[in-house]
Amino acid sequence: MAIKYAVDKHVVCHPGSLIAQNYGRHIANVNITTDTDNGYICKVGDMEGLDNYKMEAATAIDAYVAMQGADGLWLVVVNEVKDARTALLYSEPLIAEESPRALTLEANFYNDPADGPVRAYLLDSLDRFWLSADGFEGTPVKGAKITTIQNGKPVIA
Repeated sequence: MAIKYAVDKHVVCHPGSLIAQNYGRHIANVNITTDTDNGYICKVGDMEGLDNYKMEAATAIDAYVAMQGADGLWLVVVNEVKDARTALLYSEPLIAEESPRALTLEANFYNDPADGPVRAYLLDSLDRFWLSADGFEGTPVKGAKITTIQNGKPVIA
């Protein structure tokens, strides 16, 4: 007898080298209202609580796709942040080791508003992060320019 597991796949993001990871910039707690994948790019809005902020739409950034890693993820390098409050959403996936192998993939994980605020790493020039291909609007290729953000995803120019 067997059980079939049907799991939605989500964007995989690895924060490669962000200044905010090492206390060089702020990390904000952003309130989300819908299921949101890691790697979502937003703007940190007004404060809504003691340490919680409203999430707003980010629209512009100057970045490019540097390369594809051996794991299939694409490296995004930020040249310039057009809005000082532009941030990358990321929460470390917590994987239950005793789960069936099909359920332990990072692509199974997303941020649920019922779990509370999500960390938003404020972006800066020369920050780097990795995204799966479904984290982009368009098809990523080495050297592709990114100037806009649509629905939280970098748009391949």
